[in-house]
Amino acid sequence: AITGIMLRDPFRGARSTVLYHNFRNQLDPILDIIGEKRKASNMGEHNGLPGEFNYQFFDNMGTRVLSGHFNAPPGSLTREHLKAAMEVLQRIDVILILEELKDHFPQMEKIFRWKNLGSIAKKVNGHTEEQYHEAVSDKQEVHFKKLNTLDYELYEFGRSLAANRTLVAQGL
Repeated sequence: AITGIMLRDPFRGARSTVLYHNFRNQLDPILDIIGEKRKASNMGEHNGLPGEFNYQFFDNMGTRVLSGHFNAPPGSLTREHLKAAMEVLQRIDVILILEELKDHFPQMEKIFRWKNLGSIAKKVNGHTEEQYHEAVSDKQEVHFKKLNTLDYELYEFGRSLAANRTLVAQGL
């Protein structure tokens, strides 16, 4: 079996979650829960998400998913979780970075044998720059980034792996 994953800048992913799942009014309380390592409560459904899924999207989501600890308590992930996530990421055949998607087309062409990838490089999303700016305040962005250092380390590790896999796919 061939495995693949697409990584995204953690803040950009979280901001999209705020917009799509309407977490705007709950982001401050969620970030406080994570920072204070308090138990999270059911916040009710958000555009199809069950109510118990809330803090996870803003608390080192990539590390949670890849380490197998999606439901670990808020603020509880450690470098051991990051190490486990990195080990999983290393085993994945195709690693793409959303913000660098065009750069990684050679992986998809070689491994998946996909052709004519130009059409998938277009941004398809209904959010305007104004909506992005209004979704998360500068203060919330700083708070988010402080709480998600593990995911930023995982993201940079993934970027490095993606670049190496792309070079291999290009035969370089």
